[in-house]
Amino acid sequence: MDNQQSKTYRQFWFVGFMDGEGSFLLMKQSTCKKYAPAIKVAGTDFLTLEDIKGILKENGVPFYVEVRKPKVDKHKPSWMVVVKGHKRCKAFFEAFPPVYFKTKNYEATDLYSFILSRSRKTQKEDYDTTEQVLIENLRNKSVRLAFNDYTPASMV
Repeated sequence: MDNQQSKTYRQFWFVGFMDGEGSFLLMKQSTCKKYAPAIKVAGTDFLTLEDIKGILKENGVPFYVEVRKPKVDKHKPSWMVVVKGHKRCKAFFEAFPPVYFKTKNYEATDLYSFILSRSRKTQKEDYDTTEQVLIENLRNKSVRLAFNDYTPASMV
């Protein structure tokens, strides 16, 4: 496998990992009524953390890592990779467009749409109607899920 194929393979592995374990969200600022975009992924395997850090660095995505020690001895230490803020999250989506995601496509698309919309405005401007809908979607993700009962009739 040449370097380009290896990079592409790693990118798609990362997208799959994010699709299962990642989060695309808006975090409410404690000091004002504004929201900051954030992309997070967490785990306990530190080799996976090294892979993720390498992939983000290769793709020019700024991030930071939080390492948490367990409060209970039987739990493993864990880590969380965080990409937070409009510019950093925009860099993430330029490297990994929302269309790449399957399970988290709605969340990724809504977050990127919010970022692009806000990039054309000053920070002090109020949210327009479209942005308010995106905020509502991202803050209430579970509302968008359609829960269907697939229990076979023989089990009822």
